[in-house]
Amino acid sequence: MVSDAYVVAVIDLSARRPLVGRVDLLGRLVESSVSEIPREALRSPLDLATWFGETYRDDHVIGLGISVPGVTDPANGRIEWAPRFGWRDVEMRDLFRLHGGIDGAVVENDLNLAAVGEHAASGGRDSNMVMLGLRGGLGAGVIVGGSLYRGTHNSSGEVGYLATGRQPLGSSQEFGALEGEVFEELRQAGLIKASDAYQLDDQEPRARPSEAARNALDDLIFQAVVAIATVLDPETIVIGAELTELLPDLSSSVQPRLAKILPHAPWIVDSQLGGLASLRGAGTVTLDALGPSFRRLLS
Repeated sequence: MVSDAYVVAVIDLSARRPLVGRVDLLGRLVESSVSEIPREALRSPLDLATWFGETYRDDHVIGLGISVPGVTDPANGRIEWAPRFGWRDVEMRDLFRLHGGIDGAVVENDLNLAAVGEHAASGGRDSNMVMLGLRGGLGAGVIVGGSLYRGTHNSSGEVGYLATGRQPLGSSQEFGALEGEVFEELRQAGLIKASDAYQLDDQEPRARPSEAARNALDDLIFQAVVAIATVLDPETIVIGAELTELLPDLSSSVQPRLAKILPHAPWIVDSQLGGLASLRGAGTVTLDALGPSFRRLLS
C-alpha cells in the first residue's frame, strides 16, 4: 500500500532520551520504528540535521515533524529558545532543508504536539482539551474547538509562569514562579541534581518522593490545574506521563478537590500515549501541513 511505502519522520527532543520514529500516511505511529537519537547527533542543531540526512536518505520520507521542549515559531520553522539544549534562535527548517534533505520541516512546541497526539488518540472526542506536562518546564498544550491553540505569541499554556504565594514573580528568560517551585521541590527531594535545571527528562527518577514532597508537588500542580480549568473551561485535562511517574495518584487526588471549588470541573485523566504523545502529534501536524489533496493522492 502507498500509505506504508511513504512515511513522515518524527523527532521528539523533549523525551527523557530524545527519540526519532516514523508515522505512516494514515497517521499511525509505527512503534517498532521508534529509537533513541545518538548523543553525538544532539551536540548542535547542525549535527542533528546532518545525522538525519545521512540516516533517512533512502527511506521515502515526505515530511518531518520536530517536537521541541521550548519556545518555537512554527510559521517560520524556528526554535526561539530551547533551554534543555541551550539552543536559541535556530533556523531549524532551513538547517534540515540544507543538511537533512527534507523540505518544509514542522517545528513545534512539545506539549502542543502532545496535546494534538492525545486528541487524535481519543478520536477527537473532546473538542476542548488541555495536556499538562512537566518537560523542560511546567506547561500545557491547548486544544480549542478541536484545533491546536497557540496564542498570539505561540505561548499559550505557559502555566509555569503563574504566580505563587511564596514566589509571586518569575523571569521571562528562566523558570517561571510556579515551575521554579516545582523544580525546587524536586531538588530538595533528591529527584534531580541542583545543576539539572532543565534536565528532568534526561534520567530515570532516582526515587519516589516522600509523602511531604508528594503533598507539596500535588498542591503546586493543583494550582496549574485550577488556572487551566477556570480560564479555559475544558472538557478534559490530560496529565502527562512524566507527572504520573512522580505522582501516580495525581489525577485521582485532583478530581475531588476540583469538584469542591468549581461549578463545572473538567475530567482529569492520565495520558493514553505516555512518552509517545509528542511523536504521534508531530506526525498528525506534519501530515496536515502536507495538504489534504496531496495526502488523498498518496493514500
